[in-house]
Amino acid sequence: GDQEDGGSGDKPLVLVDDEVLDQVENEIQQQYGLNGDQLKVMRSARSWFRVNGATGGCQRIVLAQGVFGSGKSYTLAVTVVFLNAVLEKIGDHKTKIMIASWTNVAVDRVLLVLLKFGFENFHRVGSFKKINKMLLPYSTHYSNSKNRDKEALRELENIKQELTASESTVCTSELESVIQSIEDLKTTSEQKRKDRLLKARVVGST
Repeated sequence: GDQEDGGSGDKPLVLVDDEVLDQVENEIQQQYGLNGDQLKVMRSARSWFRVNGATGGCQRIVLAQGVFGSGKSYTLAVTVVFLNAVLEKIGDHKTKIMIASWTNVAVDRVLLVLLKFGFENFHRVGSFKKINKMLLPYSTHYSNSKNRDKEALRELENIKQELTASESTVCTSELESVIQSIEDLKTTSEQKRKDRLLKARVVGST
């Protein structure tokens, strides 16, 4: 049948103008200064804004390999910022970006970079005792227990005790994050906490 874009059957239907993608890409590159390989990874995500035709045209999976410390988490975090910026440009407030991994450390590492960028439109889901303490104020405790709130509060109180009882120098910001999370759990309704998760653009989980 006729193609909506007027072109060949293997040409993807562009949902976002290239001008918009170019503008956002340039802004992100100027702000975060990706190197050549990192920029290549972020650019691969441009095709995700296009409908994949019968013969391809959309790179659904991007594999980025590198040794420890090579900047994979940084690149992923910048790519998340790029994706979010494009979605905001086209007025899409429903699409979610999920960061998932086998390990809590890997998920937290990316979210911590986002936090360092000043990007807070994310939510972390998991066991409080396994989540980085700096991310606790942005987290929802996951458990199959019917008394999940009591379980979450118990975990937070234990973390607080461990921090205050430690002989080593306690990181003030970590302790403040735990105290903030305890207060939030005590004073915020379960529905409001669920709403935060539903409204977050980015969700991190294992």
